[in-house]
Amino acid sequence: MEDCTPYDTPISVNHKLNSDPDGKDVDCRLYRAMIGSLMYLTASRPDIMFAVCIYSRFPAKPKESHLIAVKRIFRYLKGKQRLGLWYPHGSNFDFNAYTDSDFGGCCLDRKSTTGGCQFLGIRLVSWQCKKQTTVSISTCKAEYIAAASCCSQILWIQHQLIDYGLNFTGTPMLIDNNATMSITNNHVKHSKTKHIEIRYHLFAFDRTSVVHALILMARRVEYKHNQVALLDPNMSEAIHFQGIIGFLNHSRLRVALSADPYISLVYIQQFWDTVHSDTDVEPHVLRATVNNTEIAISEDIIRTALALGGAAEDPISYPNPLIMGCFQRMGYRGRPNDTQARKGGLLGEWRYFMHVIIQCLSPRKAGTDGLKTAIQATMVALTLNKHFNFARYIYREMVMQITPAEGQGFFMYPRFIQMILNHILPDLPQHPIRLTLTPMSKRIFTDCTKVKQQNQALIPVNAPLFGHLINPDYVEPPNDNWFHPDELAQGQGQNVQLQQ
Repeated sequence: MEDCTPYDTPISVNHKLNSDPDGKDVDCRLYRAMIGSLMYLTASRPDIMFAVCIYSRFPAKPKESHLIAVKRIFRYLKGKQRLGLWYPHGSNFDFNAYTDSDFGGCCLDRKSTTGGCQFLGIRLVSWQCKKQTTVSISTCKAEYIAAASCCSQILWIQHQLIDYGLNFTGTPMLIDNNATMSITNNHVKHSKTKHIEIRYHLFAFDRTSVVHALILMARRVEYKHNQVALLDPNMSEAIHFQGIIGFLNHSRLRVALSADPYISLVYIQQFWDTVHSDTDVEPHVLRATVNNTEIAISEDIIRTALALGGAAEDPISYPNPLIMGCFQRMGYRGRPNDTQARKGGLLGEWRYFMHVIIQCLSPRKAGTDGLKTAIQATMVALTLNKHFNFARYIYREMVMQITPAEGQGFFMYPRFIQMILNHILPDLPQHPIRLTLTPMSKRIFTDCTKVKQQNQALIPVNAPLFGHLINPDYVEPPNDNWFHPDELAQGQGQNVQLQQ
């Protein structure tokens, strides 16, 4: 294989390896020798750990398809000969663990595969990948068993570090499954969890011992939260959205919507692990410790770091009649102040406008909060060029996330927080563990251009833009009005009169 062509990955995407009963047999001794050498190499190459775990399941009767798959790992290694682990000197020495699992990924018996890794600071010190011994009937059970396996590894590492005078009794373990975290926070057995073997529950999360005590992360990463907006007018999908895209590219939210910084997950985690509200000073601030440095975040800092503009005295809400009137001009189908209002109430460019605000600015998880009051006020402020305190809105939501309800904790505003940290700590180094948020999908343009049909009648896919969205010099209407008298006289204020 000296002259083989290298591969970029050790295993194909969506691999479907099985026992291949009709395949051609190969020398089992050669196959086992190749697997054995690769297993030895996994001690320093975690990037091939999963692939080796998959291919080591066919040692008895290997087929030609299995041998070709194993050779792919060697071809991958040939192209990545200089890839290795990095253990820098002088970085922080926090102990963190990560765990995950697939669900029924093995094609032979539908058992799930456990994966986990442990870091000392930014140094990867341990990693695991193993097929589970039982068949999980839900993703919750698969993730729970993976967490139990990771927990046992954490306890072993903690014991080893005690011999060196290092006591890591509070080790955060990051899990990306809400149901699993809820079970660990509530140890009461009930009908929904009794199928999980007792040894996983009692061993993994025994909190009676101080040495073995673990701080299980109550927060999770939401990859579809605080996303980067799609504001490129040259996209072919955006041909019918040039007006709103052009406005957003020149609006006061341009930086907050489109900035895409390098997000260091460890710093976001450190922030939310240590943040608390200091109400003894004026103005109030959020205090936290990031990279061993004390920081304080105020509304003014948020306003500056995110280039939001405005002033401290600007409002963060409007009267309901103002919001209702403005949304009627947008073509909203329903009452905007209704708590059950949904995203489907707006169409065309207005719907895209709403999606951008929700997915990039909303404090809610995964951008599924619909048209809540704060989102409505934000859209009204931008449309009518009204004063709005975006910094206070963001600050208030961050304060509420300090002590979230059970099962509701997550890493809120990771993109905004990284921008704020870069503003406060300009020399903050980039951590190798990067958080990459899922970008807004281009399918949103297709969804926003669909023609809705109701009662056999076609509903227009769009309502014309108005106000500041089409006029850069637009002056906000006086008082609590949502239109100027001349707009009504010129026929631009249709549907602006509310039925009392």
